[in-house]
Amino acid sequence: MSKFIANKTYRMSDENGDLIISYVVHGIDKQAALLAFEETKKAEAKLEVEVKPYKSKRSIEQNKLLWALLGKMAMAMSGRKNRVSSEECYCIMLEEANVAYDYLLALPEAEPMLRKSFRVVRKMGEREVNGKTLNVYQYFIGSSKFNTQEMTELIEAVLDWSWVCMTARLSLQGVHIVAKSIMQTEKRCYVCGATYGLHEHHVFGGTANRKNSERNGFKVWLCGRHHNLSNEGVHFDRDLDLRIKQDCQAEFEKTHSRDEFMKIIGKNYL
Repeated sequence: MSKFIANKTYRMSDENGDLIISYVVHGIDKQAALLAFEETKKAEAKLEVEVKPYKSKRSIEQNKLLWALLGKMAMAMSGRKNRVSSEECYCIMLEEANVAYDYLLALPEAEPMLRKSFRVVRKMGEREVNGKTLNVYQYFIGSSKFNTQEMTELIEAVLDWSWVCMTARLSLQGVHIVAKSIMQTEKRCYVCGATYGLHEHHVFGGTANRKNSERNGFKVWLCGRHHNLSNEGVHFDRDLDLRIKQDCQAEFEKTHSRDEFMKIIGKNYL
């Protein structure tokens, strides 16, 4: 069946109270709309009508590029794509972009339905409620409503993250091209002291300040639970996030001035 792009929609009712939905079509799409109309006249059964927001080809290409980069980011974070998924990286970047997310409790068997309803869903833990084990899910609407500029900024942020992850891995292999943490001398979780399953966390997020964190050593090691794999993690616990930011600023100002910190980060946390 033919598809066309409409500019306006109108709603009317006939004498029986049934709805009549009509579309206004301009330009070169008029021919496609006429063809679709002729095809509907020939149809012998009911029609299934799907209406969705128009996306330019540029936005579609941006989306393809985004997911290709997320795959490379997953590889850069762990060295093996199956250990850190592209979807997990997508969640991290949506958080950095301040895209709205929320949590809900649901039975495990409801997960397939949640994945159909939301762009990204990830399990964060389990809770016992009235004798039943429910999963805690974090869900995102995603970047589907981003305009071209917002998608460009998100892609640039993914590129920055991929570079940071790659250079961090090189540093661990002995190629010292990034600054060491000013907050830690040992590789252990900054919160609980765990020495396994560690992630490197850049204290100040955003495209510019992630680079500044890398250059100035504003970073700490965190276990998965205290990074982004549970609601106790710094990406979800705003109090923990603020505490680490304050600790970092205080450590920096032991050898530098407040003005120097403000020039780098642009905000005072103390």
